[in-house]
Amino acid sequence: KWRGLFAFVKNATIRNLRVEGSVYVTQIHYGALIGRADGTVLVENVVTNVDITGAMNQVTGDAGMVGANYAKMTFNDCAVLGAMGYEGSSMYSYFSGWSDGNSSTTLNNCFSAGSLKEGTGTGNCFTLTHKSGTVTINNSYYLNLIGTYVGGTEVTAEQVANGELCAKLGNGWYQNIGEDAYPIFDKTHNVVKEITEAGYATMYIPVAVSVPEGVEAFTGTIEIQGWLTLNPIGATIPAWEPVILKGVAGIYSFTPAADADNIADNVLKGASEDIQANGQYILAQPEGEDVGFYKATTGTIKAGKAYLESASGVKAFYFAGDEATGIAEVENAVENRVIYNLAGQRLQKMQKGINIVNGKKILIK
Repeated sequence: KWRGLFAFVKNATIRNLRVEGSVYVTQIHYGALIGRADGTVLVENVVTNVDITGAMNQVTGDAGMVGANYAKMTFNDCAVLGAMGYEGSSMYSYFSGWSDGNSSTTLNNCFSAGSLKEGTGTGNCFTLTHKSGTVTINNSYYLNLIGTYVGGTEVTAEQVANGELCAKLGNGWYQNIGEDAYPIFDKTHNVVKEITEAGYATMYIPVAVSVPEGVEAFTGTIEIQGWLTLNPIGATIPAWEPVILKGVAGIYSFTPAADADNIADNVLKGASEDIQANGQYILAQPEGEDVGFYKATTGTIKAGKAYLESASGVKAFYFAGDEATGIAEVENAVENRVIYNLAGQRLQKMQKGINIVNGKKILIK
């Protein structure tokens, strides 16, 4: 009754696997990976690219991953690429084709670029809740809508090809833009990151990479509470080095590089997995405010992001280093200077630390 690469699994973990091929279905509950799942099942770093066709009416519960889900099922960093097509009606889904009422399905950082070739029936992009069950979809995307939309975010073919989807999926996904049709798991390929309209992003990745043209990378130090000094680094970002990226808004590729020593005195922290943001300082630009690290009261810091820890209680840490300049240059370039310190007191001359000169932050070391 249940068919798949693994016909039946219970309390299992399946990871680091790619399933390719085609199958002609003549019985219900077919999954390209699992026929039926029970207990608690984790599927991680798995891609299926299986062409599924069928000849009978009510080929119930066909899917690119799991045919019938009776489990507490979690998909982390998984993708479905295959096409499905039937000669009669069917119930289908990219990830879970039939869900029992006591089941749960959670998708984290997953995507589908699969398609429906032909046939009629009911279904959806991620999981078919035939007998209800609970579904949680986090940071997951689909290219082609099938059946009834349930959760997730639609992406275009251009976003898949140009690396934007790869950047959205986060750590663990790689893509050589122009060569790889989809994001993949190969660490020898490029890391793809997006810099937003704010002009900044953060990064914390498990591989050393070269800084691409048009991007500056910084570590951080705190010399005065409420101000983060940005310290430029060289051409290579070491593995597991939390950094701030600066550049024009866009998608950037970071090519693998020989590893380098991690940088001393960097106060930035990195999230190797999703963590709670409450109480941490995260990169943001609230409306009407400067870019900086603002104290969060809720939300999640995604794996692959950098953040700040501080018990200072300040509202935010603003950037100083990338606007800093030498005192001689300031004195030569600025006439009729009006100088204040951070307490709002007017000064006769600039002092060590942050100075507000004609409205601009100047760091004197």
